[in-house]
Amino acid sequence: MIVTLEVPEIAHQVDSVLYSRSDFIKNYQYPLDIRLPISIGNKLILNDEKERLLAKLTLSDIVKIEYLDHQNPKVNRSITPFGVINLSVKQK
Repeated sequence: MIVTLEVPEIAHQVDSVLYSRSDFIKNYQYPLDIRLPISIGNKLILNDEKERLLAKLTLSDIVKIEYLDHQNPKVNRSITPFGVINLSVKQK
């Protein structure tokens, strides 16, 4: 069975920035086709609010895109075992 998830355009843009970084590719231990959860300011975005929150963002709103792996103390391994993409955004 193949499951296709609707992903906001900004999520694709964030992925393209992150996956183009050699430091991410070199250190990432899991298959690259895993969709990583997203957090904003170290707060995990729940699936039901992800589309609404990401729809408000553009790449110019994002100050920093970082991958927090499962060993980072800010990551709850029981919820996000492969880590999380954390977005630092400009304060509005």
